[in-house]
Amino acid sequence: MKVQKSMELDSKVDLYVTVTPTVIVIGMFYAEWVAQPPTAFDPFHQLKSQVGVMVPLTNGTGTSLAVDLGANTPQYDARRIPTAVTTTPDAGLYLKNHEKFLEVLETTESAFAANLSYTIQPVASATIREGNARRGNTFGLDPMPQIWWSMVVEWDDETKDAQAQQTLKTMDGNLRSIAQSRGELIRYQFMNDASFMQTVLDSYGEDNLARLRSTAKHYDPSRVFQELQNDGFLLRKI
Repeated sequence: MKVQKSMELDSKVDLYVTVTPTVIVIGMFYAEWVAQPPTAFDPFHQLKSQVGVMVPLTNGTGTSLAVDLGANTPQYDARRIPTAVTTTPDAGLYLKNHEKFLEVLETTESAFAANLSYTIQPVASATIREGNARRGNTFGLDPMPQIWWSMVVEWDDETKDAQAQQTLKTMDGNLRSIAQSRGELIRYQFMNDASFMQTVLDSYGEDNLARLRSTAKHYDPSRVFQELQNDGFLLRKI
């Protein structure tokens, strides 16, 4: 929460936190080459629970980061399904969701072999304001701090597909229920993290959905992309 508050004061600050059954991974980013790590990240650097560094702090590019992450991340060939949820930031919400995550993890471990995780991805209000300043966006987002959650189930056995999907639905439902009860659930769903079980475009709001349909009708009146596109988050599914 301290770093998220720093993001509202300095739009160059960014981070993510990924929680797995065995480790918590923190990604810290700053959109400028600097001689010293920004003080915004001090709350993480001062944690006594640190066990190691996946990628040393350095100035670099997106490409160099991808190379370093690839070299330090074990390969895991598995079936994978994500889901996307958006909420407002709240430490209490994080704690309650983690408690539910541990409950699902315990149930899953006794049912089938799977790797469960979730990622907290803060988005600063400056991100939304920049989009609005550049002729707006289709997502229907208000300029406010928010979290784009990504929850993931990975497994090997294709006979467990139904169980994996149900596990993900439970994780998704738990978070939504907690956030809803606290008045912290946001309608929007980040397409990059959404599952095939979600309909993303209708999370943009009725006005934006109507605008997308109007644009599609204008540029693709014969519905080539709607009918011949094999799959994806398509207007014809709404």
